[in-house]
Amino acid sequence: LHDVARVRSERARAAKEAVSLVNGNLQSRLSLFLLRDTAEIGRRLASQQTQTRRISAIYEQLTHGVTEAGEVALTERIKSSRAEYLRVFSGARDALLAGRRQEAIDQLERDVMPQAARYLTAWSAYSGYQECQM
Repeated sequence: LHDVARVRSERARAAKEAVSLVNGNLQSRLSLFLLRDTAEIGRRLASQQTQTRRISAIYEQLTHGVTEAGEVALTERIKSSRAEYLRVFSGARDALLAGRRQEAIDQLERDVMPQAARYLTAWSAYSGYQECQM
């Protein structure tokens, strides 16, 4: 019982950390669209890679050995919403880096913001699930 509680507690802590990192990463990425200097945008994108790698590591840690159907569904939701978020973000990012600012902002409003919200919601749902399991 003690081992189960320890594992659940670690999962809940890691899920909370992931929610915080995802939220910070999303805010940082969205702030790129306020910048006009493409060199600064590129620098900030490079610095965000540390957070992105940490989020990926947490996801891998949390999905390792998951067998319970509800938890599997939640982790799959994170995976699919992240993939879609990255897909739509990359188009807006590329437009921004190419100097097509209005196109980038249009994509941000139409595609990126709603998908970013879905991605963060997926992580929040998983974190809430882990809290309930404790």
